[in-house]
Amino acid sequence: MENLLWWHYLAAAWATTWYLILIRTWKPIRYLLEDKLPEHLMVSHKFMHWIIYATLINFFIPVLGIPICLSDNYRKRWVLGYVRGIVERDE
Repeated sequence: MENLLWWHYLAAAWATTWYLILIRTWKPIRYLLEDKLPEHLMVSHKFMHWIIYATLINFFIPVLGIPICLSDNYRKRWVLGYVRGIVERDE
């Protein structure tokens, strides 16, 4: 059996955390945006918004990844803060 290197573990943890963040945050973000700003570009171009969100969330994984994955309170704060930022910027 081949020995795994440290970066194999890091890559697996990173990918798993990224996937869990997307699973736990994307639908609430989408539904809240549809409710608050039904005519916004992020609502009408859902796939493009998902691509941008999924790409840029990688920068926050080292700091926010584990708390968002494991705590409903942090997840709720992240989702509400993200949507609040979009809504306030739109006004």
